[in-house]
Amino acid sequence: MWKFLLKKWKGLDTKKKLIVLGVATVIALFPVIFIVVLISPLMSLDIIDISGMGGSSGIGYSTNTYLQKVNDECKSIVVDNQTYSLEDYVKGVVSAEAYTNEGMEALKAQAIAARTFAIKRTNNCTISIENSDVTQKFTSNFVDSAVEATVATEGLVLTSNSELIMAQYDSFYTGGDYACDDDGCSVTYTKLPNNETHKVTVSNEYKSYIAGGHGYGMSQVASYQLAKEGKNFDYILKYFYSPSVQISSLKGSGGYTSGLSASSDGFTRRTGAPVDNNEHDIEFYYSNNNVSYRAGKDLVGQCTWYAVGRANEILSTVGSDLKLERAPHAKYWYDDNISQGANAFSYSPNVSEPKVGAIIVWSSNEFGHVAVVEAVNSDGTIDYSEANIGTVKSSSNPYGFRYQSNVSYTGTGTGTISNIWEGYTFVGYIYVIE
Repeated sequence: MWKFLLKKWKGLDTKKKLIVLGVATVIALFPVIFIVVLISPLMSLDIIDISGMGGSSGIGYSTNTYLQKVNDECKSIVVDNQTYSLEDYVKGVVSAEAYTNEGMEALKAQAIAARTFAIKRTNNCTISIENSDVTQKFTSNFVDSAVEATVATEGLVLTSNSELIMAQYDSFYTGGDYACDDDGCSVTYTKLPNNETHKVTVSNEYKSYIAGGHGYGMSQVASYQLAKEGKNFDYILKYFYSPSVQISSLKGSGGYTSGLSASSDGFTRRTGAPVDNNEHDIEFYYSNNNVSYRAGKDLVGQCTWYAVGRANEILSTVGSDLKLERAPHAKYWYDDNISQGANAFSYSPNVSEPKVGAIIVWSSNEFGHVAVVEAVNSDGTIDYSEANIGTVKSSSNPYGFRYQSNVSYTGTGTGTISNIWEGYTFVGYIYVIE
């Protein structure tokens, strides 16, 4: 077909070629023009999304003029004929609603859901809210752990399509297909706002906590179990609400920007770049906890700096006490790990043996390169995250972060894991969480 078209093209005179090019340009640009014309009156320049630098984040940071308006208007809430600041109200809800000794990450998820529900229920804090099981329970006797969870998530809410969702939650639904056996209890829950259904299960350890509910949104009891399993609040919220839901900040650009996204295999992927204005990211990437950061800020943005931070972030997420403390030039990582003997992470030189969380090591004549496996796909490909990719560096992505999808680990051609770029040779995987 292409040879035929090329032959026809060569047979055209200059005038006809110009006409064809003009028509092709109009056809090519028509969808873009149509979309801009259609969307511009609705969106203007209000929506700013920086969550997916180099990749789309399931849960990340976003803000728009609607959220800015909410932030300006929703300063206090009336409950029991008393007025409380929004954040104090959330402290009181978490204190009254949650088992406050059942994991900080679950309490953070509770705080975000409660804040979102309250704002939505009160029409941006313009009407009062009941203190009841129908809405949310509240106490003015704040529990310390509830205060900590609320402060840590100040201003964070759940949004879909840049608007607040009705972030319902309950204890653990006992209707529908609810059933218990020797392993625990399970029931079908409905994710919000798009009504996807999924099976939620809790072990018998938490059976005594079950107090019924409606089966929509987040199960508090199941969130406690997820927190105990080492899941962070990002993962917990993504587990219970629709894939379209984001964690958004009422505070604007200084808000939350984790770039983390939960996946069906239980692994929390990093699909957005870490940022230096977020407490979570600072811990792993912008503090002395990161050996490359400690060695000198000129290393910030290097692939090794990112891989150290990501490895330790993963280890923390799964509840491991291990930590990556060494970071030579990228090409030496694999051999350096082996040299640690009994203290070495597991490893493999076999390119066909990737695992989620593994560090990929490539050698080159200079420094080499490292990246982190975020997903192993059934079609013989992997997704990985990396930094210092010059081709994607920009003012909005200064470290060249990239989430690279569907790269073959079974093939041998250029662009596969075994031969990613000219001059770069696959060395091996370091299994951080095996």
